[in-house]
Amino acid sequence: MTLRDLMAISAGNLSRMKLRTFLTVSGVVIAIGTFVAMVSFGAGNQQYIAQQFDKLGLFSTLQVHRLSKTAAGDSTSARILDQKALEDLSAIPAYGWRIHLML
Repeated sequence: MTLRDLMAISAGNLSRMKLRTFLTVSGVVIAIGTFVAMVSFGAGNQQYIAQQFDKLGLFSTLQVHRLSKTAAGDSTSARILDQKALEDLSAIPAYGWRIHLML
């Protein structure tokens, strides 16, 4: 069988089963369109949320609070905020970080 014979048989089958061909092609087109829309929606939301976090400084702010009696849910032990602790915090690589001490 030559390539020309295969093409003739394929075209004949597609023309005989028009509804099946139309439904298959439309299903593939709808699936691709849905996939592209979902990826675009996810990327847009990710960019929007990152911009909002950046506006609020949530990516570049570290807040240190005084230990309170209601901090029972903390799983880490409290560290005294002395000069050594401030030096350790300052040693963190600065990627635009702002450190706010609330004493």
